[in-house]
Amino acid sequence: MRYNLFLEWNKVFAVLPFAVVFWACSDSDDIVGVDGISFGSEIESSSCQEIELSSSSLYNDVKSSSSIAQSSESRDDSKFSSNVSSDSESSSSSEIAAFSSSVRTEAFTLDGLTKDSFKNPDVNYQTMTDERDGHVYRIVTIGKGDDALTWMAENLNFSENTTDSALAINLKSQTSCPLDKKENCDIAGRLYKWNAAMNINVAYKDSIRSAKNIIYPYNYQGVCPSGWHIPKKDEYVSLMKFVYDVDGYDHVSTALKSKTGWDSQAAGRDIFGFSFVPMDSSENGNLGFALVSDINDYDDGGVIMFRIMDIEPNPIFIVLGAENTSYVRCVKNKDFFDGWFEDERDGKKYKYARIGKKVWMAENLNYGKDSTGSCFWHDDEACSEYGRFYTYEEALNVCPENWHLPSKEEFQQLEEDVGGWDNAATYLRSTEWANVGNEAGLNTYGFNAKPTGYYGKEDVSKNGSLEKVFRSGGFNMWTSTRYNSQAAYMVQILDWSGSSISIPSENKIFEVPVRCVKN
Repeated sequence: MRYNLFLEWNKVFAVLPFAVVFWACSDSDDIVGVDGISFGSEIESSSCQEIELSSSSLYNDVKSSSSIAQSSESRDDSKFSSNVSSDSESSSSSEIAAFSSSVRTEAFTLDGLTKDSFKNPDVNYQTMTDERDGHVYRIVTIGKGDDALTWMAENLNFSENTTDSALAINLKSQTSCPLDKKENCDIAGRLYKWNAAMNINVAYKDSIRSAKNIIYPYNYQGVCPSGWHIPKKDEYVSLMKFVYDVDGYDHVSTALKSKTGWDSQAAGRDIFGFSFVPMDSSENGNLGFALVSDINDYDDGGVIMFRIMDIEPNPIFIVLGAENTSYVRCVKNKDFFDGWFEDERDGKKYKYARIGKKVWMAENLNYGKDSTGSCFWHDDEACSEYGRFYTYEEALNVCPENWHLPSKEEFQQLEEDVGGWDNAATYLRSTEWANVGNEAGLNTYGFNAKPTGYYGKEDVSKNGSLEKVFRSGGFNMWTSTRYNSQAAYMVQILDWSGSSISIPSENKIFEVPVRCVKN
């Protein structure tokens, strides 16, 4: 089993947000770590290269890579060093050794257990049924407010016996049962290789990054039932942070582990009913993995997994080769389309979508009092479907009360919230776009960007006079950000690109649709 990336979360939550710094060690048997956190004897190299990575998908970036060191010093926490290096290894190794010496490692076995052996009788579970095969799963909601997530409280057990031919092909010979005993799948869940769990052709396993364009960043179903998806790292982080807030530091693993199946001296308390079970044992104790849907950008053959282990007080993320197997723990989709609101000025109703921390109109504005704006081909019915076209000066003041014209920076944050600029357009387009390759509209977040075009004034007759001309082929919207006194930025999503562009457009020449964002 190949280990090549450790993201340990000991006391991480007290210092969020932070910048992540990995250490690539030339003779460390492919093991790297995170700046500010000790990993003990697993870090063996004395020659390490510091590589700062962007972590904006999980946390707000902190530009200084010393932020964890500063935070650690302010907590006066001698257990964690400010760097992972040869100087820090001896002390951290002794601490982990001291911890592990108190744990008696017992061989992992499921003998004599049933599926209900992992049920916590103190938890009020709900259930869901996988309509594909009739399997019934316990589910539990963990978290608070908007951050609450509904998780399967047991591992998925779905096999290649399915009417979905593509899924059957991807599952064939790519799943197994714990300890290679068929009956263990019914007890603890099935183990999946990466391509099977992600429902993607096995040809991608040696080039994980090439799958990024087809694995969208949120609600990616993979092998999960309809309405459920493979969790992202930040969903596991949200889970861990909630456990940390409720149960305190050094208890996250035991709070999530099942009470049964682990080494008797390292059994879980399972206080939320999450019931994470082991899948294997090693010289360091029993351990279990669950797949994470995020694409690993730094090792083209490695995939990210969530790991809980006997000797670790908190879970970690680890990168393993795509040929390794793991459990799949599905999480329920959050509907990004949240509802409707009414514009009190004229009684019109609009869809809205909550994406990230912002609430966006999921259709173009159609407010036309006092001849404000214009309709597509001057057809009032077209306004109902596509919204109105506004000059920049109109756009600045046309949004309903408690809503505003978004800035260029707010749209850029929207792009980050849907997984980054390079694929944002694909996820924001409505399904009305041509279904061709990566240019297909997935409407993953309910933003529903339609190819409504815009109006501009051009010297069509080449005689010096400007005529109003309609330009189709893309989604366009004004931003409030000025380029200069004569122009402002307009966002364009075109039909040939997976990314959007922001271009300066002259204020008095262009008429462009408006999407408002809630204050």
